[in-house]
Amino acid sequence: NYFVQADGSTFSVDTACIGLNMFSTGLCFVVLLIGFAEQRTKKNLPVISLAAVFTLTCLLLVLTNLLRIVGIVFFKSMPGTLGHDVIGILSLVVYTIVPIYFLINYLIKRWGKTQNETDREQKITFKKNVFATISVCIMIAVANYFVIMNELKTVKDEKLSQLNLPG
Repeated sequence: NYFVQADGSTFSVDTACIGLNMFSTGLCFVVLLIGFAEQRTKKNLPVISLAAVFTLTCLLLVLTNLLRIVGIVFFKSMPGTLGHDVIGILSLVVYTIVPIYFLINYLIKRWGKTQNETDREQKITFKKNVFATISVCIMIAVANYFVIMNELKTVKDEKLSQLNLPG
């Protein structure tokens, strides 16, 4: 739990509410935005542009989460209330999805390359698909290992687990 002081009142930000859902939702929206933009324009982004989009998305999502927490504390929106959810959704849309939408459209206009279906089918081989699948699985396994190791190292405060506050 993280504690934040605002106007003499104490807010507890639960570890389940630190923005992991917003992070995954934001990345899913970016994948959809890229797919829709490529389909609409019939152009594909180069790998370097995709890497830039996802890197910037991750940075924006961290900033969005920070601004979301500040907004929740500022408006004193408790978890489970409409205000809490609206602040989270608006933060995601305003600080991440809208800027990335304009960035994707700019990158497609600037560096998008038109390819017909036959060229695409010839370039993607079975070996490349297997390699990509195995690489992604290894990255997921390594990330999962680090998350589990971090949870094991986290010192839990017994006083906080027994704490009962109204609301």
